[in-house]
Formats: sequence, C-alpha cells, structure tokens
Amino acid sequence: MSINLKKVTAGLLIIGFMLVGLACMSYAAYPEGKTVTIMVGYRAGGSSDTITRTYAPYLSKYLGVPVIVKNMPGAGATIAMKHVAKQAPDGYTLFNLTLPSYVNATLFRKITAYDIRDFTVIHGAAGGDSNGFMVPYNSKFKTFKELVEASKKTPIKISSTTPGSNSWIMETMLKNATGFKTQGVTFDSGRAATLAVVGGHVDGGIVGSSNFPQMIREKQIRVLGVGSAKRLSYLPNVPTFIEQGYTTVKSVNRQLLTGPPGIPSDVKEVLVKAAAKAFNDPEYRKMSAKVGFAVEVPELTAEEAKQELMDAYDMSVKILKSEGIIK
Repeated sequence: MSINLKKVTAGLLIIGFMLVGLACMSYAAYPEGKTVTIMVGYRAGGSSDTITRTYAPYLSKYLGVPVIVKNMPGAGATIAMKHVAKQAPDGYTLFNLTLPSYVNATLFRKITAYDIRDFTVIHGAAGGDSNGFMVPYNSKFKTFKELVEASKKTPIKISSTTPGSNSWIMETMLKNATGFKTQGVTFDSGRAATLAVVGGHVDGGIVGSSNFPQMIREKQIRVLGVGSAKRLSYLPNVPTFIEQGYTTVKSVNRQLLTGPPGIPSDVKEVLVKAAAKAFNDPEYRKMSAKVGFAVEVPELTAEEAKQELMDAYDMSVKILKSEGIIK
C-alpha cells in the first residue's frame, strides 16, 4: 500500500492549525457568556456577605457576564473553602476569602483536605474594617473599662461569630490584654450576632465594624471600642482599643478575591484586570464607603494580596500556638 506523503503532511498541517485555533479561542472565550459565582462562607447579612454583594455587580460589569453570590455557611467558612478547593479551576467559581479569620478557622479545625495558601489569589477586593465591641443602646455600661471590671465578678454574656473567626480573634486579644471574662454565644453571621445584642439576649457582642453604622443611627447599639489602628472614618466617635490603653488589641480585616488552586494564567489575567477595574470604579468606592469598608486601604495586586494571605497564615499560627490550640 502506497502512502501519499504530500496528503499526510497537508493533513497534519491542517490539524495543527485547528489545534492552535482552538487554543486561541479558549483564551479569548473566557468567560464566554457563562455565569461566575462567588462563594461566601457565612450566612447572608454579615460583613463578608455584604462586601461580596456590593462588589459582585462591579466585577460583573468588567467581566461582561453575570456574577452571582452564593452563601455556604458552616464550620467557620471551612465548608465553603473545602467546596471551592474541589471545583474546576476554570474561573467560574470564585471565593471571598476573609483575612485573617478564614486562615485561622482552617488551622483551628486542623483542616487537611486543602491548603488555603494554594488558593489562586486574584485581588484585594475590600478591607479596612475591623472588629469592635457593642452593647445594647440602653446598656448600663458606658465604657469598655466598666465592662471589664464588671466581668471580674460575673462573666459577661456576649455574642460573636464562630471559633476561629475575626470576632474570636478579637475576643482572645481582649481577654489576654484586659483579663476580660466572657460567656460566649456564637452565631453563623455578624448580622445574627448583632441582632442578639439588639434584642437584649446578650450583654454585648463582637462583630465586624461594618455591621455598626446603621444600628448606631437607629439607636439600637452603642460601640465601646474597635480594633483598628486608628479611628474609622465612618465611626469617628468610637475610640480604638489602642487609645484606651490596650496596645496589643489590633486587628484589621481584609477581603481577597480568590479561586480554586490552579486557575490558568490566561484566565487569571482576565480576572485580575476585571477585579482591578471593579475596585477602582468610582461608584463601587462610593458604595463601599457608604456600607463601611474599602475606603481606607490601598489597592492590593494579586502578588500583594498573596503576601497578605501568607502573612495572615503566619499570624494565625502564632495566635493558636499561644492559646495551646495547635503545637
């Protein structure tokens, strides 16, 4: 049987051109009209959820496709993280990773199914808020110092979010710095923890500071202190714990847009560019200032955000070792 080498060569060339063409189409196609989902590890209404829902429309604007938010609460966001880690690294499943709490929760629960440091980091989506301590508006306690002194006789019943969260970190810092004694009640979101204070079910609570402005305006709570390095612009009358003499009580929250490990560089590049445009959109900046975040922090590139993740990991290891939770 004779073989026509010219025809074989021509056929191979055609196949090669087709493969190159398909590769180019794949690069240009993302996100090819498909919906992108951002997963949130807490219930709707908390600071992580509020931030993501504020950010999502602007990411959608610059990706050119719908971007929806899906809540998957439980176990300090580790259920959502495990879910994201299993998803195809195609850019259609993203994750709002809150620092330092999500890193802390992973270590706190000794999760081995994934390593959070392997997640694909896209951008520093928001941040600058902190955590603070609130009491009901009609509480007899006017200062945090009064609360600490009272707790030495009877532990103060407070609400917060799950162990390992930023609220838990703040509570741990306050206990170590002041001798504050508490009886904790945990909730799946900062919103739920706040409502427990408003309803008088607890004496006080620790949640993300972006939960405070509306409740303060409505005279449902008073805030006795925040863990930021300096006073927050949207809470100008609330002193920091540092101002109150508790110099070791400092915690600033950061929200990172991430995805499963292994998102291809071409897809990541599309996401990085869209995320940067969303962050710098004047309307997004205006909305974020109104809600109470992303107004006092610089933009973080993918590389800078990745470094913050690594730094948060090291900090969480230090805190949990000091508490004897990990070795």
